[in-house]
Amino acid sequence: MKASPKITGTQSVLLSGAVIAPIAAFSVSLTQAAAVSFAFFCITFLTVLAGSLIPVKLPLSLRILLYSVIGCLVYIPVAVLTVNLFPSVSGGIYIPLLSSALYLTAGFQRYFRRKHLFRDLLKNLLSVICTAMLTGCIREVLGSGTVAGIPLRFQPPLPILVHPSGGLILLVLILTAVPYLRGKEAAHADCG
Repeated sequence: MKASPKITGTQSVLLSGAVIAPIAAFSVSLTQAAAVSFAFFCITFLTVLAGSLIPVKLPLSLRILLYSVIGCLVYIPVAVLTVNLFPSVSGGIYIPLLSSALYLTAGFQRYFRRKHLFRDLLKNLLSVICTAMLTGCIREVLGSGTVAGIPLRFQPPLPILVHPSGGLILLVLILTAVPYLRGKEAAHADCG
């Protein structure tokens, strides 16, 4: 799934369905969002850094294969570490999806200029992590009526948010609001 840059800006969450699925379906709580964010950061950071060492002169098909192998090799220890750090959270199919995300295979070279690889990589990773954590927090409070598993003293107003469809709706609302809010910030900066 490739999204228009006008819609996404620097929001790499929309660049790949493999990143949308874990956030929309798995980030039902703050703890689950933290687990998927941790796994996403580790898998992506290590794979992209290792993949950046692969010469661009190699044929694209060979580079895609090498990126995928690196992603799979990084996934194994990261999955074990994630299970140990977040024992109450089961990653299911969602964490393995992260190792096959679009810019972990052939696409990442298009999104990260080699000159600024580290800066661009961290900027995009933080974008995804912030989106996942915000999604998980909102879904937990409004969908389950808890914060970090601690019950709140009100009836959750939007129980649909605990379902994957509710997560997708919320994710779209968040990612639609970001460019709008950036536009308002830019307008205020121009006036002041």
